[in-house]
Amino acid sequence: MPQLDKFTYFFRFTILPIFTMLLGRFLGTGCPGISTLLTLFFLIVTLLLIYRMRVSKRKKSSFLFFVILILIYVLCTFSRSFFIFMLAGMPSAFVWKVSSESGDATSLPPLESSSSSESLATFRAEIAAENEAEIFTRIRNLETQDYYNLPPQNNPGEYEVLVREEFEQALDVPHYRTVLDREYFELTVLERKGLLQDRLFHLMLGEQKISRIMELSPYQNIRMEAYNFLEASVEPVSALEHPFQKDLMEGTLNFFIKELTQNGRNSEIYKNFYIHFTDELFRVKLGLPLP
Repeated sequence: MPQLDKFTYFFRFTILPIFTMLLGRFLGTGCPGISTLLTLFFLIVTLLLIYRMRVSKRKKSSFLFFVILILIYVLCTFSRSFFIFMLAGMPSAFVWKVSSESGDATSLPPLESSSSSESLATFRAEIAAENEAEIFTRIRNLETQDYYNLPPQNNPGEYEVLVREEFEQALDVPHYRTVLDREYFELTVLERKGLLQDRLFHLMLGEQKISRIMELSPYQNIRMEAYNFLEASVEPVSALEHPFQKDLMEGTLNFFIKELTQNGRNSEIYKNFYIHFTDELFRVKLGLPLP
């Protein structure tokens, strides 16, 4: 075992205990935070100075040993749970996690606290009942309109029955929410297509030369051709697998409605419908008369 010189012995067994006791008195429970921070700063500066000292490695190591111990002591004083966290942090975290999951948490129990069917029934009865009622009211209103093929289920009540079946077949609350959102979106699309179809129909029907148009047009049903024209117009955005595709569909229909509202027969969508219904491009190509 190597012998300690007087310098090392003096620092390790005389200065260290005395300085530790004094520091403990200074950094007691009533010590302000600024004093602790200044002490930490002093010790860090001391570490840097020791590295630059031109003394033997043994003396330098004694200084470092002394300062490191003081740093540990300051950390323990600054945070009483420093060593407790180091030694028992992982078991404590595990115990906290288990206690939270065992029912001691203060948050409300999840919706599906009993069975999936009971929670879904509660959700539909107490939360989503008004949404379902609104959807069914709008479906009935849609069926009373004189739209062509909107909704696609032409028999009265058929569309409502299909939607009710979709709701009844939901497996749990998240699945039900998905079904509710999908049915709401699809119904909104049908309503806006119906509104567009109705405006195109009335604009065409109000043309001054409507008799001549109907005489030359290869089509006889304005509403049916308005439906076909609109379906072809939104076909590029009709894939509704992802949310952004739904946004594109909704934005396209809203743009058509706004344009028709603001510009009427001067809107691009009506001009294109007029060209389609009168078969204008084909007649111009063959030199046939126009309405």
